[in-house]
Amino acid sequence: MPKEIPLNTRPVSVHSAFNKSWVLTIIIPSHQLTGWLSSLQTLISFSASNHFQFHQMDVKSAFLNSPIKDSIALEIQLGLALNKDSQLLQLNKALYRMKQSPLAWHNYLLKWLAIFWFTQ
Repeated sequence: MPKEIPLNTRPVSVHSAFNKSWVLTIIIPSHQLTGWLSSLQTLISFSASNHFQFHQMDVKSAFLNSPIKDSIALEIQLGLALNKDSQLLQLNKALYRMKQSPLAWHNYLLKWLAIFWFTQ
């Protein structure tokens, strides 16, 4: 847990962290992963020819459990007394509406799939 604000950084307030219009100040340049229609058509035709079944799922808490690599500091909310020496809280897991959340979740998923011998 950081005890003081690092140089050249601005902490994010807890109120703005859970506000719909919150924009995180730390931005990781990343490439957006998109599926091509031809890839989907190939997958469907391959699955149909081999009599595979499709299942759709929605992981509601996928972004919440992804560890993040960046150091993100949150201001301590008034009324929350954890430690008098500390001015900030360290964010260890990704939150919704963070620009890092999809990339963090994607990297976490790739590592998990690699354990089970999937290749990219």
